[in-house]
Amino acid sequence: MRIVILGNNKIGFIEGTCKKEDYGTNLTDMWERCNVIVLSWIMNCVSSDLLSGIVYSSNACTIWKDLKERFDKVNGCGILQLHRAIATANQGTSSIAIYFLKLRELWVEFDCLEPTLGCDCPKSSEYEVFMCRQKLLQFLMGLNQAYEQAPEQYNQILRLLNKENMPEASANMAGSINAFFVDGNNHEWIIETGATNYMTSNLDILKNKLEVAGIHSKKVHLPNREVSNVTHMESCNIENAGRIDNVLYLPKFKYNLLSVSKIIKELSCCATFYPDFYLLQDLCSGKVKVIGKKMRGLYLLPQITARNNKGILQGLVAKKADLDIGLSHRRLGHAST
Repeated sequence: MRIVILGNNKIGFIEGTCKKEDYGTNLTDMWERCNVIVLSWIMNCVSSDLLSGIVYSSNACTIWKDLKERFDKVNGCGILQLHRAIATANQGTSSIAIYFLKLRELWVEFDCLEPTLGCDCPKSSEYEVFMCRQKLLQFLMGLNQAYEQAPEQYNQILRLLNKENMPEASANMAGSINAFFVDGNNHEWIIETGATNYMTSNLDILKNKLEVAGIHSKKVHLPNREVSNVTHMESCNIENAGRIDNVLYLPKFKYNLLSVSKIIKELSCCATFYPDFYLLQDLCSGKVKVIGKKMRGLYLLPQITARNNKGILQGLVAKKADLDIGLSHRRLGHAST
């Protein structure tokens, strides 16, 4: 009712800001006419049982305040029933769109009965984020078994983001031990929207390692303006996603690049990028194939396991200097024997 009155620019007649005494005698008849129009709108909206109490009233503001005093009260029992309806809401036989609209109507009604503070303080913003997450969890809990993958995928994203924020363990060591890594293969893929081919610097992740030579050899222009020859080209498996073909091996290249335009076409999926992670989803089923995260400003693919690879770290070579026991005694000031 208030929306209709506001849309007709008559809200002042029910809020008391447009009073009869504020206008001169020349505008009194016009004010009376507008007041009667607002009265008729209110009478057409209330039930017939309430008409007897307002039919003889002559002021729209008085009637509005009376109705607001009688019916615009927050009922604890009504809030309890609303909470119960939200907690027990489920998709049932409805579509996801209908289920979401039904749940959204309950949320809107609850927000009207229990409005938030709406201030600009940090705590108010944190509370808004908390309520949005609660609504999302409530929506996911009510989905049918056919959509159980959605809550699981949401949990995977949360675990991925939380893992990125976890502090890394570190340790310090003092001594004369020198160590270096041996055969540390690069298995980290970078999702690149500007790349036109799959390129890798790790020969072990290719299956058959088909050598490219002669008239079939290719040259690739690298981002550093250098030109590198393609020595091998074969397929490669992406965990949980599928196989990609025509992966170019560049000995001079130091990174592994995945072309977004090629991978979404070959794997029949769509790529969705968010500020902290990205998703690769199947076009037909909507199932999430890959969940990757953003690190150091780059969207990275989870590490894949090569068929012939024994591990990223295959060996640790340590060298320890031999110490002369006599030299140690002399440093400590012991008498020589």
